[in-house]
Amino acid sequence: MLSQLALIHEAGCRARDLVKQILAFSRRRESAKRVVQLGDVIQEVTGLLRSTISANVDLVIALRDGTPNILADATQIHQILLNLCTNAWQALEGKPGRIEVRLESVVVDATATSGGAAPGRYARLVVADDGKGMDDATLERIFDPFFTTKEPGVGTGLGLSVVHGIVKDHNGAITVTSAPGAGATFAILFPEYAAEVEAAVPRPRPSYRGRGEHVLFLDDEEALVRLAKRLLERLGYRVTGFSNAEAALASVRDDPARFDLAITDFNMPGLSGVQVAELLRMIRPNLPVILTSGNISDDLRESATRAGVGHVLNKPSSIEELAEAVHRSLT
Repeated sequence: MLSQLALIHEAGCRARDLVKQILAFSRRRESAKRVVQLGDVIQEVTGLLRSTISANVDLVIALRDGTPNILADATQIHQILLNLCTNAWQALEGKPGRIEVRLESVVVDATATSGGAAPGRYARLVVADDGKGMDDATLERIFDPFFTTKEPGVGTGLGLSVVHGIVKDHNGAITVTSAPGAGATFAILFPEYAAEVEAAVPRPRPSYRGRGEHVLFLDDEEALVRLAKRLLERLGYRVTGFSNAEAALASVRDDPARFDLAITDFNMPGLSGVQVAELLRMIRPNLPVILTSGNISDDLRESATRAGVGHVLNKPSSIEELAEAVHRSLT
């Protein structure tokens, strides 16, 4: 009975944390916004995606000239693109296919139906795939928190609700069209912002680089594992990625000295990241562990510290933040 109550309590806490994450994304963050050209952001994100998604997927980028500038938080636009493109990739179910990312300028008039967008000029971001598609019942709930078409224990149903919250926070509108076997098309309208693009501050290249140290990276989203592996390898580390906690733990049990560092997501089906850290400490007490989470609370920091976690890293993080956390954990 006590074990059942513990499971109920854990599930309740997980739901609470997910709700907090949704609310965090729905709040306005004006201080993080600046005038940007969406084409620049798209090129940066799709540059990472090209080296991450399967070789049998044709990633097509079409950027129209003359697209209006928008007022946006570039980090959140990154998250929208990564989320939609990852979903599109998963909709292909490992088969050859096509993902198109398109940017164009549109004018919405008073008679148009564009997801509730007011009349005016917009930058329209489109992410389309030719995957399995969705039926009408799924489309009606696509942006509902916790709704997912994945198997039980896989995914949280949070991604598209977060995308929806970000779009609304940017005074935009989002629509989706799909049918079974006919792929899906997501179209997002961002209102024009009549100002010049702010001079971009050059991103400092990470000053922390690896020397071939072996990193274990664990996340239940396979696309994120591949992306993190690519980024860390560019920083000079060797990386072995896992999307299953038990498989990751088994690898460490087989050879406790194999890895120099472990990075694990917190919110995963089965074992949480904190539980993984506790088990890793039992196998190899001196293995440094970094925990990543999209919603870092004081309670999470305390439980992570008790589990032997050295650093708790916000998710998503910049490559600079990741490089620094890895460097500090290894020194």
